[in-house]
Amino acid sequence: MAAALDAIDTETATALAEFTEAGLGDTAGQKWRALMTATTYPYVSQLRSQGREEGRQEGLAEGRAAAVVRVLDHRGISVPNAARARILACTDIDTLDAWLDRALVLTIIEELFD
Repeated sequence: MAAALDAIDTETATALAEFTEAGLGDTAGQKWRALMTATTYPYVSQLRSQGREEGRQEGLAEGRAAAVVRVLDHRGISVPNAARARILACTDIDTLDAWLDRALVLTIIEELFD
C-alpha cells in the first residue's frame, strides 16, 4: 500500500493514508501506524504532522518557562508559588522570552510581570 501511495500525488496519498488508517481499526491500524512512523512518507497524516508541531510548541514553551524559573532560582530571586505557577502555566513564547530577558536583570519577582 505504501509503495502504491508513493506513485500518486501527495494530496491524494495523504487522504488515502488517513482513510486507510481510520478504516483498519486498532489491530491492523497499529501495524499501519508503525509502518508510517518507521519511514518518512510525504503523505503522513496531516493530523499527525499537526500534532507533532503542537507538541513541539508545547515542549518549547515548557522549556522556556523552566528556564525562567531556573534563572530566578539561580539568581536567588524569591519565586512565590503563585508566581511559579503563573510562569509554568504560560504557553506564549513571546511572553516567556520577555520574562527570560527580565529574569536576567530584575531584583524582585514583581518586575517580571510588568
